[in-house]
Amino acid sequence: MPPFLVVQIDPPTREFCGDHYYRTYVPLSALANASDLFLTISLTSENRLRDQLLRTAHIAIINLVADVDLIPLVRYRKRLGLPTIYEWNDDICSVPYWNPLYGFFLGSG
Repeated sequence: MPPFLVVQIDPPTREFCGDHYYRTYVPLSALANASDLFLTISLTSENRLRDQLLRTAHIAIINLVADVDLIPLVRYRKRLGLPTIYEWNDDICSVPYWNPLYGFFLGSG
């Protein structure tokens, strides 16, 4: 039996610190290390295998990625009945100036 594939897409970030560490690295590592029944992959939206992985993942998690190119892939997954989880863990109307996403959401407040 092939492993259950969980794919998470995050914005580019410094690995092993901040949100990436406790929202991506630790949960996916724990799941993958718990059993050989799971395969977990973390990538950014710019990864060349993104579309292929989103089409085949049993579960897809999209975290803080505002990429309109993902919409057709999310619709495709919905038609197949594959769950897609979208996590938006920041208040985009009040992003602090020191946050790397501040410039991206500057016009949202």
